[in-house]
Amino acid sequence: LGRCVERADMTSRLVATASLSAGSDAPWTTTLRACGAHEAFLRTYRGLETERGAAEFLMLDRLFPRSVVFSLNRAEQCLVNLESSDPRAGFQNEAQRLLGRMRAELEYRSLSELMTDLPTEMERLQRTCALATEAVTRRYFAGAEAMSWTGVTH
Repeated sequence: LGRCVERADMTSRLVATASLSAGSDAPWTTTLRACGAHEAFLRTYRGLETERGAAEFLMLDRLFPRSVVFSLNRAEQCLVNLESSDPRAGFQNEAQRLLGRMRAELEYRSLSELMTDLPTEMERLQRTCALATEAVTRRYFAGAEAMSWTGVTH
Protein backbone atom coordinates (compact mmCIF):
# COMPACT_ATOMS: atom_id res chain seq x y z
CA LEU A 1 0.00 0.00 0.00
CA GLY A 2 2.72 2.43 1.01
CA ARG A 3 4.83 1.65 -2.05
CA CYS A 4 1.89 2.22 -4.38
CA VAL A 5 0.87 5.56 -2.88
CA GLU A 6 4.50 6.69 -2.78
CA ARG A 7 5.02 5.65 -6.40
CA ALA A 8 1.95 7.60 -7.56
CA ASP A 9 3.13 10.63 -5.59
CA MET A 10 6.72 10.53 -6.89
CA THR A 11 5.68 9.88 -10.48
CA SER A 12 3.32 12.86 -10.31
CA ARG A 13 6.20 15.05 -9.10
CA LEU A 14 8.42 13.93 -11.97
CA VAL A 15 5.63 14.44 -14.52
CA ALA A 16 4.92 17.93 -13.16
CA THR A 17 8.59 18.87 -13.41
CA ALA A 18 8.89 17.57 -16.98
CA SER A 19 5.72 19.38 -18.03
CA LEU A 20 7.15 22.73 -16.93
CA SER A 21 9.75 22.54 -19.72
CA ALA A 22 7.15 22.20 -22.48
CA GLY A 23 8.20 22.21 -26.09
CA SER A 24 11.17 19.90 -25.66
CA ASP A 25 11.14 16.12 -25.48
CA ALA A 26 14.46 15.94 -23.56
CA PRO A 27 12.90 16.34 -20.07
CA TRP A 28 10.47 13.53 -20.87
CA THR A 29 13.29 11.15 -21.77
CA THR A 30 14.94 11.93 -18.44
CA THR A 31 11.61 11.55 -16.63
CA LEU A 32 10.92 8.20 -18.29
CA ARG A 33 14.39 7.01 -17.26
CA ALA A 34 13.91 8.28 -13.69
CA CYS A 35 10.67 6.29 -13.44
CA GLY A 36 12.28 3.15 -14.84
CA ALA A 37 9.91 3.47 -17.78
CA HIS A 38 12.06 4.35 -20.79
CA GLU A 39 12.52 0.86 -22.24
CA ALA A 40 8.89 -0.13 -21.61
CA PHE A 41 7.75 3.15 -23.16
CA LEU A 42 9.86 2.63 -26.30
CA ARG A 43 8.47 -0.89 -26.72
CA THR A 44 4.89 0.27 -26.17
CA TYR A 45 5.07 3.34 -28.43
CA ARG A 46 7.46 1.73 -30.94
CA GLY A 47 10.18 4.30 -30.38
CA LEU A 48 8.06 7.37 -31.10
CA GLU A 49 8.89 9.54 -28.13
CA THR A 50 6.60 12.54 -27.67
CA GLU A 51 5.66 14.69 -24.71
CA ARG A 52 2.04 13.60 -24.98
CA GLY A 53 2.92 9.90 -25.27
CA ALA A 54 5.30 10.00 -22.32
CA ALA A 55 2.76 11.80 -20.12
CA GLU A 56 0.04 9.35 -21.11
CA PHE A 57 2.27 6.36 -20.39
CA LEU A 58 3.42 7.62 -16.98
CA MET A 59 -0.01 8.75 -15.85
CA LEU A 60 -2.64 6.57 -17.48
CA ASP A 61 -1.20 3.24 -18.61
CA ARG A 62 -3.18 0.47 -16.90
CA LEU A 63 -0.53 -2.20 -17.51
CA PHE A 64 2.72 -0.42 -16.62
CA PRO A 65 3.40 -1.02 -12.90
CA ARG A 66 4.91 2.44 -12.33
CA SER A 67 2.14 4.50 -13.89
CA VAL A 68 -0.02 6.64 -11.66
CA VAL A 69 -3.27 4.86 -12.58
CA PHE A 70 -1.74 1.41 -12.05
CA SER A 71 -0.34 2.50 -8.67
CA LEU A 72 -3.62 4.02 -7.51
CA ASN A 73 -5.54 0.92 -8.62
CA ARG A 74 -3.12 -1.36 -6.75
CA ALA A 75 -3.34 0.85 -3.63
CA GLU A 76 -7.13 0.53 -3.76
CA GLN A 77 -6.78 -3.26 -3.96
CA CYS A 78 -4.45 -3.25 -0.95
CA LEU A 79 -7.06 -1.33 1.03
CA VAL A 80 -9.79 -3.76 -0.03
CA ASN A 81 -7.59 -6.62 1.19
CA LEU A 82 -7.13 -4.92 4.57
CA GLU A 83 -10.86 -4.54 5.20
CA SER A 84 -12.65 -7.34 7.02
CA SER A 85 -15.95 -6.83 5.23
CA ASP A 86 -16.95 -5.65 1.79
CA PRO A 87 -19.61 -2.93 2.03
CA ARG A 88 -22.47 -3.25 -0.39
CA ALA A 89 -22.61 0.49 -1.03
CA GLY A 90 -20.17 3.35 -0.62
CA PHE A 91 -16.82 3.27 1.11
CA GLN A 92 -16.21 3.44 4.83
CA ASN A 93 -12.48 3.72 4.25
CA GLU A 94 -11.56 7.37 3.58
CA ALA A 95 -8.22 6.47 1.95
CA GLN A 96 -9.96 4.12 -0.49
CA ARG A 97 -12.52 6.78 -1.35
CA LEU A 98 -9.84 9.42 -1.96
CA LEU A 99 -7.61 7.18 -4.07
CA GLY A 100 -10.52 5.71 -6.03
CA ARG A 101 -11.95 9.11 -6.87
CA MET A 102 -8.56 10.39 -8.04
CA ARG A 103 -7.94 7.27 -10.14
CA ALA A 104 -11.39 7.58 -11.74
CA GLU A 105 -10.87 11.29 -12.46
CA LEU A 106 -7.58 10.55 -14.18
CA GLU A 107 -8.87 7.55 -16.13
CA TYR A 108 -12.08 9.11 -17.38
CA ARG A 109 -10.80 12.54 -18.39
CA SER A 110 -9.35 13.04 -21.82
CA LEU A 111 -5.59 13.30 -22.08
CA SER A 112 -5.97 16.67 -23.81
CA GLU A 113 -7.87 18.00 -20.80
CA LEU A 114 -5.22 16.70 -18.39
CA MET A 115 -2.39 18.14 -20.47
CA THR A 116 -3.83 21.68 -20.47
CA ASP A 117 -2.69 22.23 -16.88
CA LEU A 118 -0.58 19.23 -15.99
CA PRO A 119 1.36 20.80 -13.07
CA THR A 120 -1.90 21.74 -11.30
CA GLU A 121 -3.37 18.28 -11.90
CA MET A 122 -0.23 16.65 -10.51
CA GLU A 123 -0.34 18.94 -7.48
CA ARG A 124 -3.93 17.78 -6.84
CA LEU A 125 -2.76 14.19 -7.07
CA GLN A 126 0.03 14.86 -4.58
CA ARG A 127 -2.45 16.40 -2.12
CA THR A 128 -4.71 13.37 -2.54
CA CYS A 129 -1.80 11.02 -1.82
CA ALA A 130 -0.95 12.99 1.33
CA LEU A 131 -4.58 12.95 2.50
CA ALA A 132 -4.84 9.21 1.80
CA THR A 133 -1.66 8.59 3.78
CA GLU A 134 -3.10 10.54 6.72
CA ALA A 135 -6.36 8.56 6.46
CA VAL A 136 -4.45 5.25 6.50
CA THR A 137 -2.46 6.42 9.54
CA ARG A 138 -5.64 7.38 11.41
CA ARG A 139 -7.44 4.16 10.53
CA TYR A 140 -4.71 1.58 11.03
CA PHE A 141 -2.08 3.20 13.26
CA ALA A 142 -4.04 5.56 15.51
CA GLY A 143 -3.39 3.56 18.67
CA ALA A 144 0.23 2.72 17.88
CA GLU A 145 2.87 4.26 20.09
CA ALA A 146 5.52 6.27 18.27
CA MET A 147 8.98 4.71 18.25
CA SER A 148 11.98 6.91 18.92
CA TRP A 149 15.69 6.31 18.62
CA THR A 150 17.45 6.41 21.96
CA GLY A 151 20.96 5.48 20.83
CA VAL A 152 23.03 2.36 21.13
CA THR A 153 23.08 0.65 24.51
CA HIS A 154 25.77 -1.76 25.57
